[in-house]
Amino acid sequence: MTILADGGIVVIWVVGIMVLGLFGFLAAVLGMLVRLAKFLLRPFWPEENPTTAGPKASPGGRVCPNPRCRHTNSVAARYCARCGQAMTEQV
Repeated sequence: MTILADGGIVVIWVVGIMVLGLFGFLAAVLGMLVRLAKFLLRPFWPEENPTTAGPKASPGGRVCPNPRCRHTNSVAARYCARCGQAMTEQV
């Protein structure tokens, strides 16, 4: 008496695992192609870089003085919610 009476179930498992692997591979390739397209098409649709843009006057908050952060915080915030820098620059 054998443990596996029918080898068909093994074939079904192997094929199922291969199909799932193929879908995972195709999803990874699709993600890579999307990132490559964004990289190649970036010069045609320039976006404003938040690190080089000056602080914008926001009606609902204060902009962090840290040039790398520029997070918009609430008006009453004493420290930036993203980087933790004091909202008033100390000279």
